[in-house]
Amino acid sequence: MKTYKFALVEDNAVDINSFQEAVKEINDLSDVRSIEYEIFKTAEEAMQGIDESFDGVILDIRLD
Repeated sequence: MKTYKFALVEDNAVDINSFQEAVKEINDLSDVRSIEYEIFKTAEEAMQGIDESFDGVILDIRLD
């Protein structure tokens, strides 16, 4: 199984929950790939935590 790792940079709890539900649905429906993720609530957290182990970043462009 291929695993993809994403960083979500988001400060809105509703949007975080929507993302988590979507990832769970994708993971439940697929037996050939899975998605792992880490959530960062500030740009500073993201800058410190994101490294080359991530396949992609989903970025909120309106962070507080």
